[in-house]
Amino acid sequence: MSYCAEVDKSGAVVRVVVAESVDWCAKHLGGRWIETADPYDPTDTRTYCGPGYGYDDKHPQRFAPDADALASVAPDALVFHKGRIARADTVPELAGKLELELELEPIN
Repeated sequence: MSYCAEVDKSGAVVRVVVAESVDWCAKHLGGRWIETADPYDPTDTRTYCGPGYGYDDKHPQRFAPDADALASVAPDALVFHKGRIARADTVPELAGKLELELELEPIN
């Protein structure tokens, strides 16, 4: 069995199902399907995803959370934005959502 993500034309993940294969999904459910990771298999190094993620076939990570749906994000996190995956600190529209580390001085 495989974890299969249905991806729309913009690259957004619509749903994830467990099925025989992506070919089975395309034949019986229609749409465009991509194999994703098994979240219960610790040896699976592929990225698991769900609705609210995006797919970029040109990036080795392949799936990342949609930047527009995040309330905040770490600067070095990967996000899906305008059809591609990028580091959050390279997306100008996320400037106000970046989680910045504060440098605190110790109290003596």
